[in-house]
Order: sequence, then C-alpha cells, then structure tokens
Amino acid sequence: MPRQRNTPSSRPSPDGSAVTVLPDAPSAASAAAKAHDWQLRRLNQIRGQLQTLEAVGQAHRQVRHDNLSPLQERHRQAMRALVLALDASLVAKQLSGAQRETAQQRLCVMAQLLARAGDAEMVVLHDRHHPRTWAELEQERREAWQAEHQAAAAQAQAQSQRKAASQARQQRKAPNQAQAADLAQAESAQQRLRSLFRQLASALHPDREPDPERRLVKTALMSEANAAHERRDWLALLDIQQRAAISTTSSLASDAQLADITVLIKQQVAEQERQRAALNDRLADEFDLPPGSGVTAERLAAALSQQVQVLQAKVDQLEAAAEQASDAAALKRWLKD
Repeated sequence: MPRQRNTPSSRPSPDGSAVTVLPDAPSAASAAAKAHDWQLRRLNQIRGQLQTLEAVGQAHRQVRHDNLSPLQERHRQAMRALVLALDASLVAKQLSGAQRETAQQRLCVMAQLLARAGDAEMVVLHDRHHPRTWAELEQERREAWQAEHQAAAAQAQAQSQRKAASQARQQRKAPNQAQAADLAQAESAQQRLRSLFRQLASALHPDREPDPERRLVKTALMSEANAAHERRDWLALLDIQQRAAISTTSSLASDAQLADITVLIKQQVAEQERQRAALNDRLADEFDLPPGSGVTAERLAAALSQQVQVLQAKVDQLEAAAEQASDAAALKRWLKD
C-alpha cells in the first residue's frame, strides 16, 4: 500500500486577497484534496483578476480625466462662443430666411446641451429662438427617460419571474440519482457552514464578554462573521476562527469533510466570477468600450486615444466655426456647408 503524505488545508490570508494553509488536511493524493486545491487556486486566480480590474479602472479613470477634461472645456467654450455669435447674427438680422432657420436650429441644439450643464445664459438664448421653452423640453426628455427605464425594469422583472418559475418547475421534478447526491452534498456543506458559524456566534457573543476592550473586539469579529455567513464564505469564517483563537474539535482530515468544504468554495468561485463579469461590464460602459469587450489596460489606452482624436477634431471644427461666425460672409458659408 503506497504511503500517503499529509498536506495542510487552506484558508484565506487576513486581508482576504489570497489563501494560505492550516494543518490537518487529507492526503494530497486523494481526489477530494485535488478538487479542493483546484478550487482554491481558481478562487485566488479570480480574486487576483478582480483586483487587477479594479486597479486598471482606477488608473485609467485618472488618465482619462487628464486627457479629456482640457479638451472638453475647450469644446464647451467654443460651443458657447458659437452660440453667442449665432445669436448676435440673428438679432442683427444679417441672414436670409433659410439661413435664419438653420442658425436657430444649431443654436438651440447647442444651447440645450450647455444649459443641461448648468449654463443659465444658454437657457435664455434657447428660449429666445425656440417656440418651446428649454424647461418644457427637458421635462419631456426626463419623462421619456423614466418611461424607458420603467419599461426596462419591467422587462427585467418579467425575465426574473420566468427564470424563477423555470427553477421552481425543475425543483418539483424528482431528482435522478446524481442530482440527489449533489443535493445531499450541498445540504451537508451548508450544515457544516452553519455549525462553524454557530460555534463562532457562541464564542464571540459580545454580551457574554465582561471586559470592555475584548467586547469591542468580539463585536467587530461577530460583524465579520455575520457578513461571511450571509455570503456563505467558509474561508472567511475559518480566518475569523483563527484570529479569535477559538479551538475546535472539527477537522478537515477526512475526504468526506473536505468534499463538503469544496462545495462551499466552488460556490464562492461562482460568485466571484459573477462579480468579475459585472465589474468588467461596468468599466466597459464607463469607458465607452463596445459591449462585451474584455477590459484591459491596452484596450482602454487604444479607446482613449481614439476618443481624444475624435474630440480634438470636434473642438477644431467648433473653434473654426466660432471664429468664422464673427464675419457675416464666412458665417453664411458655414451655415450653407
């Protein structure tokens, strides 16, 4: 019979960023130990990817601000100068009927954008040249947005209800042998989690601690334990147990026990994967990447370079138009073009 080697089992480091080890794990040669170790490596990998995504997003947010903010201010100033020039030409009646109509349309579009950013003078200019007030148009825009938002929320709720109904139908079906075994193991894992949490709750209950300083420590640890139990985080509960120096008679020495813990870690892996996908989607939306794009520093840099070029071209056009608007002949050519 081959000799088996005992290896330590795993737990999270105090900062939660990686997983370190505790003694009394089963043999590394067992299938349960291999599955356990693989899930831990996967959990560490996804946690690292989440941290990398957050760092990339934070760094790019600053770089993006530094590159776009000056151009955005120039764009605003050029647009404002053009609105004022168009207003002056309209007041002076320098334009033909068709030119006046074009000038008014362009003035009102730009004035709406500037007024939305808080420029009160643009509200006055807009209302001077538009048959409806800026306030009326903004109210319509807000109502349209709310209606669209409510429709999207209703659609999401209906989809969620259909999914819940489908899951309920699946649960009503008699499980096959493999499904029954999975359900039994999932329940065993949850019982193990509840047992550890109850042990911590009993040992950390603040009302049972007479020493004021220790009571504060236990209150903080109990808060952590509640949060970890809520998200079914076995590794975090183990870490709290060690930091609180709570002894336990339970062990991870058997493959059956380790298999239960692997189920809990696998659930954490799935949750971390959902968080990673959600964070990626939020960053892609924030930084104007195409939907479904994987967020990387290289893609963000390429997208920013293109955004700078597009905005620079718009600024150049507006500044040239604002300069031309001071001359009646040049303004008429611009309106025609």
